[in-house]
Amino acid sequence: MEAAQQKAYTTIIRVPKQEAAYTYFILEASEGFCFYSTIDESLGEGYRDIELVTPIKFKQDIDLLLAKLGTQYKVEIIDEYAR
Repeated sequence: MEAAQQKAYTTIIRVPKQEAAYTYFILEASEGFCFYSTIDESLGEGYRDIELVTPIKFKQDIDLLLAKLGTQYKVEIIDEYAR
């Protein structure tokens, strides 16, 4: 898909279960940057996998936000792709 046609970017992250609520809070506070949802398969685990969908124009902002969170606790990028 050409960059001009790409409208959204998806990033799937993994965070420790005990940091999930804080991660959700930060994402809510960053209103308009992305939509997110917890991937159900991670609910019984010691971590949460979270799917973030952001407009292409905010991808760098989300990358910076995730890098900043990564200085506070482990934020693992599981997958990334444009739609």
